[in-house]
Amino acid sequence: MKIRNFATLNKNDNVKLLLNNSKSKFDNIFILRYSYLNSNKFKYLISVSKKFFKKATTRNKIKRQIRTFIRRLNITKKVNLIIIVKKNYDCKKYSSNFESFSILFNKIN
Repeated sequence: MKIRNFATLNKNDNVKLLLNNSKSKFDNIFILRYSYLNSNKFKYLISVSKKFFKKATTRNKIKRQIRTFIRRLNITKKVNLIIIVKKNYDCKKYSSNFESFSILFNKIN
């Protein structure tokens, strides 16, 4: 059994605290909101808007792709992260999306 070194943000209070006390980095595809407060592990939340991606299957595919991005990066930072996907995201351009995500994530100190 493989042990994961990350978890998902799940409590509404934690998410609100993170949104209020966080820094952000962004590009044309992603917005990353992050904070080092109260983080003993890498925790993340993926937000895909129903307004821009109407079908649940495309939203789920985007979330699956982003989870694989996180696994491929082998993240060891102890940070709380919210990943917001913009409407420019294209599911069919996996490699360019991964490159954009990795560049943006590496900008986080």
